[in-house]
Amino acid sequence: MSDRKTVIASLFRRSVGECLAKNALIVIVTFALYSPLTESLSSIRPEQAPDFLFLISIMLVTACFGNFAFSYEYSIVELWWMRLISHLATFLFMLLIGLLLFAMAIAIEFIHPNLYELVRSFCLLLYFSCAVYDFWDLFRKFKDVRTDV
Repeated sequence: MSDRKTVIASLFRRSVGECLAKNALIVIVTFALYSPLTESLSSIRPEQAPDFLFLISIMLVTACFGNFAFSYEYSIVELWWMRLISHLATFLFMLLIGLLLFAMAIAIEFIHPNLYELVRSFCLLLYFSCAVYDFWDLFRKFKDVRTDV
């Protein structure tokens, strides 16, 4: 294997490790903020819920748009600071998506407790899809790296 391919394979492994760490940190932070989020949302009255859910939905769409508009493909990942900025951008978008999804599920729990488990399951699936997309986008950046390296 040529030196260039070795360097790219090493960069790929490092980038995947960074992406794993980033996604693990997002999950930890999101779950750590679940109780404070629940506490702060407990004051929502049922008549305020539609407005709150509308606001959360707009913010969620905005965060999802930012997350999916970003691509590692356009990043110069060979430069550590560009990788850092790339991971920071996706970290912030995905953290916001996770927190907004939790806020939505918590609000639903207060209003329609019998729907909470269903909504929470949908939210977890949506977040998992965002995380899978994050890895897919990173793998797309390194599409020329052999998988047996």
